[in-house]
Amino acid sequence: GCLALYDYNMFPRCGVAVQSDGKILFSGSHGTSEDGRNAMIFRLKVDGSLDSTFNSVGYVIKDFFGFEDHANDVEIDNNGKIVVVGKENEYSWLTRQYVMRYNANGTPDSTFGVNGVSIFYLAPSSYDCLYKVDILSDNRIVAGGMSNIGTYNYATVRLTENGTLDNTFGTNGIVNGGYIGSAETSGYGQAIQPDGKIVVTAGINTGNFFNIARYKQKLIPDVTAWPSASSIIYGDSVGQSVLSGGSASAAGTFAFADSTFSPDSTGNYTVAIVFNPSDLSAYMPVNGTVTVNVLSLIHISQGIVR
Repeated sequence: GCLALYDYNMFPRCGVAVQSDGKILFSGSHGTSEDGRNAMIFRLKVDGSLDSTFNSVGYVIKDFFGFEDHANDVEIDNNGKIVVVGKENEYSWLTRQYVMRYNANGTPDSTFGVNGVSIFYLAPSSYDCLYKVDILSDNRIVAGGMSNIGTYNYATVRLTENGTLDNTFGTNGIVNGGYIGSAETSGYGQAIQPDGKIVVTAGINTGNFFNIARYKQKLIPDVTAWPSASSIIYGDSVGQSVLSGGSASAAGTFAFADSTFSPDSTGNYTVAIVFNPSDLSAYMPVNGTVTVNVLSLIHISQGIVR
């Protein structure tokens, strides 16, 4: 069950996740009034007692805009960080969705969104909601729930690892999957297949109407070896360096992310490169780095020291 810490606790949709060390995370909402509910995440030790090392008190409370907030699901990413999805509710206004990421100690992850939070709209409606979250192998985030775009639809959103909407997915990072009825969803489920496809289910609360859908995601090539870079002369752009070697599980080419970058001194530079798959309809680009050695050379004929 869910812990009761205040006198107006509401956990309409609890999220639960188990860390690699066996500690248990719960998400939900709490408050002393309906509008006063705030998103809440708390952590238990393996023996079931509250873990006071989590945010120094055992729980995190988040109030976004002074209205009703819910933390509907929680997951652990591949770096041990805590990802929470939910919504801010004020029924006379548009409902804002959020994804939060916390460090393992319960502090906001400043590398994600703005101060650890990414806020966006699924649709121009006051009845939208994120219910579920899953983490992909590259720490991109898939979340899903309901959006109202004239009728109720199930919706899926994908975010990058840093918390921005992934515009390579659906329309600006969001897929509105289709009509599920004239009333709110009473259930939503989501799972990621081993091949990366997203399976979602949704039903409404007025009758026996249920949808199942599956979305294909672009695959992430496995870069089995990154290329090496040749040395360049001081003053040249990194585009003058030659990338050689490297291999990946899909056909494609390696290139500098910014070939116009020109180092301002001699020495070794770590430079961003990217593997661009030949089939961009099936595969995602993959980012990496390479070391470029910048040398000095005297051009006697020109009288220029480089």
